Amino acid sequence: MCQTLELWSFGLAVVCAIMFAVQGLLQHRFFVTLERSCPTLWEALASKPNRMDATDLSGTAGAQWFLLKGDFSQLVDAALVVRGKRTRMAAIAFLAVFGTWGLFVWVTQALPRLTCIPGLGV
Repeated sequence: MCQTLELWSFGLAVVCAIMFAVQGLLQHRFFVTLERSCPTLWEALASKPNRMDATDLSGTAGAQWFLLKGDFSQLVDAALVVRGKRTRMAAIAFLAVFGTWGLFVWVTQALPRLTCIPGLGV
């Protein structure tokens, strides 16, 4: 049987997972569209040095920073700017919810348990 705090922790973890998937899909679509419509800008982002490049993810850090700073608002394509704003809002919302969940777990010490899944309780 789950306690109330564990249920909250499990619920926040599920919301984080859903938000992560949604913002990941939005970012992928935004970056693919950016790469197709502005290849010179994409090459410039990919050529920025990436200190966290443990694998071959060229341009990932530069593109993420480009998105989070809102530099896309200077683009000529209005549809791409709107897509960038939505993607940026989704990324910021995910980070806020993930931070809230992390703080909740840190303060309450209530980790989500698989037994909190309805029908799976042991």
